[in-house]
Amino acid sequence: MAVSFPIASSESDYCHRQAEECARRAELAISQEVKTDFRQLEQLWLVSAKVENEPLHLPAAGLRVRGL
Repeated sequence: MAVSFPIASSESDYCHRQAEECARRAELAISQEVKTDFRQLEQLWLVSAKVENEPLHLPAAGLRVRGL
């Protein structure tokens, strides 16, 4: 069963803006290690933006969430 909750587009937009900022900082970084860290953060923000736009899938048996 999929349950959709309306997610404010601003939350997804925020994640995209953070990803863009990480990409910009990666380009400006001198250290390869710092560049890599910012690229990884960029990818995490992009994944977060994608998750914000997906419906929540709940098990048919109830409202249990993994890890809780």
